[in-house]
Amino acid sequence: MPPKLSIVIPAYNEEKRILPTLQEYYSLFRKLGRDFEIIVIPNNCDDKTFEIVRAFAKGKPEVSSFVIEKYSGKGGAVLKGFELAKGDFIGFTDADGSTNAGEFLRLFENLLPADGIIGSRRMKGSKICPKRLRLKNFNSAFFNLLERIFVGLNFKDTQCGGKIFSKKLSQLFLKKGTERGWIFDLDFLYLANKNGFSIKEFPILWKESDGTKLTFAEKIKSFFEVIIYGFRGPRKAWAQFFIFSLMGVVATLIHLGILYFLTAFLKVYYILSSAFGFLVANVFSFATNSKYTFRRKIEPKKRYHKFLLVSLASMGINLLALYFFTEFVGIYYLFSQILATFFSLGINFFGNKCWTFQNEKRN
Repeated sequence: MPPKLSIVIPAYNEEKRILPTLQEYYSLFRKLGRDFEIIVIPNNCDDKTFEIVRAFAKGKPEVSSFVIEKYSGKGGAVLKGFELAKGDFIGFTDADGSTNAGEFLRLFENLLPADGIIGSRRMKGSKICPKRLRLKNFNSAFFNLLERIFVGLNFKDTQCGGKIFSKKLSQLFLKKGTERGWIFDLDFLYLANKNGFSIKEFPILWKESDGTKLTFAEKIKSFFEVIIYGFRGPRKAWAQFFIFSLMGVVATLIHLGILYFLTAFLKVYYILSSAFGFLVANVFSFATNSKYTFRRKIEPKKRYHKFLLVSLASMGINLLALYFFTEFVGIYYLFSQILATFFSLGINFFGNKCWTFQNEKRN
């Protein structure tokens, strides 16, 4: 028995565009004798989208709808459709018909042996009609660049409206998907890659439609959402490194402050003052990195000695690197110190991330 295809169509105030899309998709798949269903998800609509869908669905058991009363984002609507879908493969497409029924069928026919397939407007063989404005092309290219840098995705186009996934993969999205807004596609693809599923990218014919729901402000916001998403997951270490570095700057200022105060006002020998200042600053760094950088509640008695050892090792590496860059490479000592600081900072960060603050539950 051939596999059943579920087609989810999220719709937000689409009374002017939903009917032609429904007619085209229903007619093609019905004519081909495919086992299919179309699930429309009107999402907080205040127009006649639902009424139009309901009227079209009369006498058509393959067509159904589910109304979301409060706006859940496009991703939320798609996930609701995935939850309701009964197909072996589940895909979604835009209500405006940008991916026509024939192109969606081509995606379905070219899916296997992959676990999912996504339409692409940026691959060789794809076509956009009519041609997009330069600003849209720039926005798309910049968005794609951010995805590659902050999420590690290598797809040419993650935002195309035509995508189809296996039932097993769609269940993963339902279980672990975190995004409900415009970057939900990115979340899907990252989860698929992270969990070992294969996704094929396929060139399609894309019809550029007017009436986009994404405003200029939302486009700018989506750029920042990609960065934040990356810092929360795929590039979490980058955010941790930034906070770790910031805590290091504060700790250095504490060290210098104590050194100056004890030496200048209490006349304590500067070596002792520096040693005491280093210890206080190190304890501060340990406490703040536990709370803000790695966000782990740990017992200081079980972990501080590791943090101190990594700090001392990092300091030793800093001095060795300074000596090497200055004496052997011939770099001016101030620039050598900058290089040595970055080098030792990296050692310090990864040493603590992989040793001091790792596997804390086993203690």
